[in-house]
Order: sequence, then C-alpha cells, then structure tokens
Amino acid sequence: MNARRLFQLLLASALGTLASCEPSEKRLPTFPVTGSVAFADKKPAANATVVFHPTDPTITVRPRGKMAADGSFQLTSYDGNDGAPAGKYRVTVELWLAGRPDEGPSNRLPEKFARPESSGLEATVGTGPTTLDPFVLKK
Repeated sequence: MNARRLFQLLLASALGTLASCEPSEKRLPTFPVTGSVAFADKKPAANATVVFHPTDPTITVRPRGKMAADGSFQLTSYDGNDGAPAGKYRVTVELWLAGRPDEGPSNRLPEKFARPESSGLEATVGTGPTTLDPFVLKK
C-alpha cells in the first residue's frame, strides 16, 4: 500500500470517528485539564499528541491534546480545550511526522508510549480544573 493511500485511509477513519461522536445532549461533563510532556533529559516533546484512554468503560471519549513548543498541552474531548470527564486514564504519547514521500507519516517516539498497556503513564481527572504533574518519557 502506498503512502498516499494509507494517509487517505487514516483520514477517512478519523473523519468517521468524529462523525460518530455522541450528540451534545449525551456528552459527559468535562473539566479543564492541563499538563506537559518531556523526555527524561527534560527536553519537551513538542508537536506530540497525548491521548487519555479511560479505564472506566462508561467514559466513551478519548480526550487528547497537542503539545506546544514547551511541551504543555490542554485536553479536548468534544470541543476545543473543553477538558476531560472525571476519572482515571492510561495515557499515550505519539509524535507523527511525515517521512519521505514514498513512506508516509511515522511515529517518532518509542512504540511503548503509543500503547496504553505499555506506556506506564496514568492520570486522574478530578471534578474541577486539573493540572497534572509532568509526564516524563523514559526510553
């Protein structure tokens, strides 16, 4: 499969996921969440995406945020920076960058950080604004 076709499939999948989001009347209450991500040497993971995977099956959204240049992020569940539902989460971090035109995008971080069961990153969101301790990625 060529890179362009792979990108088209990923884009279609993402759009399908967005289209299948619950209507606003079924949305769970969300609370603002901020945090940061850095490598063990304290270098920020700029442009990476952090995804919160709920451990509670009644939470059907996966809040996510994009890292700023300093490694900070704000979570979005439904609309821009609205936060996340209260609960416990396993956290993943991925840094997708375009490769050569014949390769397509690839995750530039170690694979273990892309899987909730192996990342070693966890967070709890409270019923109010939550500022998380920094996530430090250790290779």
